[in-house]
Amino acid sequence: MSEMKEKTRSLLYLLIRILASAFLLGLLLWRVDLSNLTTLFASVRPLPLVLGFLAWLGVLLLSNERWRRLLSAQEIQVPFFRLLVIYMISFFFNNFLPAALGMDITRAVYVTKERAKGSEVFASVLTERVLGMLGLLIFAFVALMFYMNTPEGRKFILLIVGATVILIAVIGLFLKRGLLPGLRKRIGSIKVFGLGEGIKQLYQAMQLYRKRMPVVLWAIALSVLVQGFLVIINYFAGASLGLSIPLFSHLVYVPIISIMAMIPISINGIGVREWGYVFLFGLTGLSSGEALSLSLLFFAIGIAGSLTGGIAFLLKAK
Repeated sequence: MSEMKEKTRSLLYLLIRILASAFLLGLLLWRVDLSNLTTLFASVRPLPLVLGFLAWLGVLLLSNERWRRLLSAQEIQVPFFRLLVIYMISFFFNNFLPAALGMDITRAVYVTKERAKGSEVFASVLTERVLGMLGLLIFAFVALMFYMNTPEGRKFILLIVGATVILIAVIGLFLKRGLLPGLRKRIGSIKVFGLGEGIKQLYQAMQLYRKRMPVVLWAIALSVLVQGFLVIINYFAGASLGLSIPLFSHLVYVPIISIMAMIPISINGIGVREWGYVFLFGLTGLSSGEALSLSLLFFAIGIAGSLTGGIAFLLKAK
């Protein structure tokens, strides 16, 4: 009976997130002049668009290498290009499945089928996600350091510093062998959205990397580079649309929007991400239509790149 309740709760939560995405996106489209969007997309410049796609391939390669190193630390050896195919497939499924199912479960299932060690594979996936978030925060923090004397920099520095300190503290706590039994028990009892169980799994995953700090540091460095390439994609998307956007905006707003999109109230950040673009890039003088077109083109580049994973999936299925 409890299992049935859990399934019902999960389905209800998924439905709420789908409705939230539809509502947020629908409300934004209602507020925006759609003819402006059509004009912008009709004048897209192809060369920056191609360069943006190449930058997306950079994200794929760096992310794949990050995961390969985390797997190798658990003595799970998968050739780089073999793992790359799996990562491409996971990007494809991430288009129409919630992040945990699209990216994480897909990768874990494929590698476990080939190499077993299911718990270690799942631990590598969880750890990669957390270290990716840390890399995102570090990138935003470093970018803001160059703009602390500007009004825009002061608006966000406390937010990013606070989030970074909290995440580092949590990772440090999780890397400790003896997380207080009482605290572990309390955490495990949290039932909201399965948060307690998720935190317990993350703690167990991080324990596997407690004595492998060089690998963890490499993964963080690669995560920072991934964020850099995401900024490059956004820059080329803006250039393709002929938008004049200060460098600061790309460096700081893209990671902040990525953080916003991680809030689990929508499907893969759809709706939340677009509102983030409209609000933040609106500070640079872009109209709502221009900011929305930038968000949609950035998203479209990722979708186009992920289609390579769909091709890989079909070839693998034969």
